Amino acid sequence: MVASKLGPWVLLGLVLGACQQAPAAEVRDYALEATALVQGLTATSCRNDRDCAVGHASGACVLGTCFGLLTSDQRSARRVLADRLAHADSQVRVAAEKLLLGAISPPPVSLRERLGAIEGLGALLEVDAAKPFVCGKVCMALRSETAASDERVAAAARRVLGRGGDPTVVADLIADLELGTQLLRAEAATALTPFVGRGDDSAVVQALIARLHDPSAVVQEAALRTLLPRAADPQVRRALAGLQQHGSGLSYAVDQALAGTVTPTVR
Repeated sequence: MVASKLGPWVLLGLVLGACQQAPAAEVRDYALEATALVQGLTATSCRNDRDCAVGHASGACVLGTCFGLLTSDQRSARRVLADRLAHADSQVRVAAEKLLLGAISPPPVSLRERLGAIEGLGALLEVDAAKPFVCGKVCMALRSETAASDERVAAAARRVLGRGGDPTVVADLIADLELGTQLLRAEAATALTPFVGRGDDSAVVQALIARLHDPSAVVQEAALRTLLPRAADPQVRRALAGLQQHGSGLSYAVDQALAGTVTPTVR
């Protein structure tokens, strides 16, 4: 009896449920998401990065304005944006690549735009760093920047090409590691990470071992972390043990490396 009374209501519920429309599929503007990352939404005011979001992408909120890779003067903001670009959907990366390549090619380009384009293209290059290296149009554009007369531009291009696995910049990165400023030496050490443990890396390893005794602790740590994939190698272990004996401030990190408990960090 109860079942018969409920029957019409159950039927009505099924009919109403069938009439309800399915949730609309998410519509995304990948080009606009790429624009938020690359050029920013400079006409938009913001309190935080969420105010700079378009779809799944977000520019960087700096001093109340939504900046992108090409419009931000702050290197720290560009690094954050480059990382977001590297983790963006492939459709966003494709759209961003066109914007970045377009920005880097026609002269005159401001230093800010040039550095932002290099860091953005470098992020795209790193996405495929685990694959066998092939120099495509992004790589070729960055290689052309290594010949720039402005050393800031050339050094930035070498750094991102190294992180992306381009073997043509290894010799220059080793020179940066030996002769550059403290910041350039540290960044060169990190940029050499893809070449440690790959093929004949003896020149890279020797250059990094030498930097374990760099006057800068920052450079020492960068060299140490880059050498971690070779921590079991006898010459590397001897160098680490020697660093430990000299009372380095990195004793804890060296202990971990010798024990094999530290994993390498990239970037």
